[in-house]
Order: sequence, then C-alpha cells, then structure tokens
Amino acid sequence: MPVISFTGSTAVGRIIAQACAPDFKHYSLEMGGKNIIIVMDDANLELAVDGAVWGGFGTTGQRCTSGEPRGGPQECL
Repeated sequence: MPVISFTGSTAVGRIIAQACAPDFKHYSLEMGGKNIIIVMDDANLELAVDGAVWGGFGTTGQRCTSGEPRGGPQECL
C-alpha cells in the first residue's frame, strides 16, 4: 500500500503513525480538527456570517474541512 489516509480519532491516528514509522510508510492523518474562522474588524459581517454558517453546516459537518467560528476582534464576538 503506497499511502495510508485516515480520518478519525487522535488515539487511532497515533496508532497508525506508530505502525507506519518503522518502515517509513507514507500516511496522511486528519484527526478531528476543525478549521478556524477568523472574522477581522474590517470584514463584511453579513458575508462572514453566511460563510461561517455554510462552513459549519453546509454539509452537515460531514467533511473534515468544515469550519468552526472561534476568533475575531472583541467587538465582533
């Protein structure tokens, strides 16, 4: 198998990485992370909100690149 690709928990990802290491097997792990959405103070808030909602719910969370709003200027939060 030329490459192992895994999306799942950190615990299982760690096991896969340890199993691949001795033989230098190539692997790609997506272990439950979310892409942060940062809204800057000069952003178009209507557009930013639309993008954040679609990013988090557009595919009902069933993709590893779904966004999660977490940060921005205090007056926007």
